[in-house]
Amino acid sequence: MKKLVKFALAAALGSIFAATTVPANAAVTLRMGYETPRTDSQHKGAQVFKKIVEKETNGEVKVKLFPDSTLGPCNALINGVRNGTIDIIIVGTSNLSGLSKELNVLDIPFLFANKDQAYYVLDGKIGQYLSDTLLDVNIKGLAYWDNGFRQMTNNKHAIKGPADVKGIKMRVPNSPVSVKLFESLGANPVPMAIGELYTALETHTVDGQDHPINVFYSSKFYEVQKYFSLTNHQYSSLFMGMNKQKFSKLTKEQQDIVLKAAKEAGNYQRDLNAQNQAKQITEFKNAGVEVTESVDSKGFRDATFDAVSKFYTDQCGDKLIKEIDTEIANMK
Repeated sequence: MKKLVKFALAAALGSIFAATTVPANAAVTLRMGYETPRTDSQHKGAQVFKKIVEKETNGEVKVKLFPDSTLGPCNALINGVRNGTIDIIIVGTSNLSGLSKELNVLDIPFLFANKDQAYYVLDGKIGQYLSDTLLDVNIKGLAYWDNGFRQMTNNKHAIKGPADVKGIKMRVPNSPVSVKLFESLGANPVPMAIGELYTALETHTVDGQDHPINVFYSSKFYEVQKYFSLTNHQYSSLFMGMNKQKFSKLTKEQQDIVLKAAKEAGNYQRDLNAQNQAKQITEFKNAGVEVTESVDSKGFRDATFDAVSKFYTDQCGDKLIKEIDTEIANMK
């Protein structure tokens, strides 16, 4: 009788153990969220990332994509990746400035003269250093993708120089540096999530906004804005990050594949933005948007660079700015 009881108990425990133990080759699913719609280059890059990861891990790691703020606005995405309810996010670096003040350096206006300079810095030791500042808040940086140079749009009048921005109620990302930038131009900056922006522009809650060309296009802001100006006042990078604990649970081989895929998909997404830019500007014009291609770049820089740089250096010092300048000067 005792043997029968022991056998039954052992069988029951074995059954429970079998039901709760995950097989060694069980697929891991990574939930990946971002704010932009399926028409944006971020989603197309995310599809490439998904394809590479799933192929090279032989399906052991799967990626489920959640575009169009499906998992919430930017702040919710950042909170989600920190607490592990979301595995991977793509967000503008400016939205992470509350977690790492040093990241604000990337929002200084006219810091980069072109995308080649931005990519060189972000893909090098400075970009890695900035990415690593987020490890303490449970975010592992995977790669920097491209948002592009920000352009100003509004419904009041064409913006050709700094004076034209004065008094405009301008939506800005949730970044102290971006707020300071538009304050230095005499605008009224209003921090707001991108998911709320189309309606805010349509209802004139705000007059204008600044986004790179591809986001202005994919979010269809050209339907609710009259004037578009190629100010190129601020390079906006995208940060692809992962929950640090989830990353550490992957095998070393899987980690390498995820990092490689993030980089390759980012390069694809960068190229896609560059290829589409001219065509998208033409479509803005065809939609009735007045496009101003010649602006007073020097005037914008003079009105913003010193004020915003001081705002940053008062908090973080000037070491990173000097290092970025040195890196750019040493570009080959």
